[in-house]
Amino acid sequence: MPLNPALAEMTGSSLRLTSAPPSCSIAKTPIVPLPEFREYRNWLSAVTAISRLTAPVRALVKAHLARGVSPSILMVHADVRRVMSHAAARETRKLAAYLAELLSQLAAGGAQIGTVPAFAPQVCAQELAELTPIPLIDVLDALVAEIGRRKLQRVAIFGARVTVETKLFGRLRNVDVVTPSSTEVDVLDGTYRRIVQEEGASTEDFARLRGLAHTLIDREQLDAILLAGTDLSFVFNPENTDFPHIDGARTHIDAIMRKLAA
Repeated sequence: MPLNPALAEMTGSSLRLTSAPPSCSIAKTPIVPLPEFREYRNWLSAVTAISRLTAPVRALVKAHLARGVSPSILMVHADVRRVMSHAAARETRKLAAYLAELLSQLAAGGAQIGTVPAFAPQVCAQELAELTPIPLIDVLDALVAEIGRRKLQRVAIFGARVTVETKLFGRLRNVDVVTPSSTEVDVLDGTYRRIVQEEGASTEDFARLRGLAHTLIDREQLDAILLAGTDLSFVFNPENTDFPHIDGARTHIDAIMRKLAA
């Protein structure tokens, strides 16, 4: 029987879970990646390289609650340094093998569906698809579908260097993807790495990325900026994002919810 954790406490280096009667109205319950905790037992799982509960994850919780569903999770915390190192070096087979090991742990715990809620690791999506022990909800598929739904023709990508330089890992075949100048890519990558390391964005980070977004949209006549970095949630939200965009993390959440409700 899957645990429906009502309380989780850290006792020294161990984690104690107490369970409560399930309050969900559907059989498959959603995930909330909580990096402080090593594992929960549930139907849907995540491998995450984030270091705390971020805005997209809180949005995922709200999406569940809006449907009358109590979120619970099964989770393994990935080593962000190892993931980013493999991704930056384009070591796709090594990265896929590492993520597959984590997914195997989740499968052993009873997970039936998985997701990797980060963008840089998608550089190994093809290799991971061959190794994963459970079906994955693919963030790239969700983004491609959303771009098609909105009929966007010309976009630029914000995120880590590997995501920008590979034009979302070659998945945007029917869209004109404008790559910023080398100097602008350096600014993007440096700012994003700092946000990831510091687990937050400064007012200077926001101003720098917002200014670059407006510059690219005006100069390149873009339809939108694709926010393809989980930690960009520290920078942009619906209230302060004053340029055409697609929120990649939000799009992934919507795809997860559709899958769960199917």
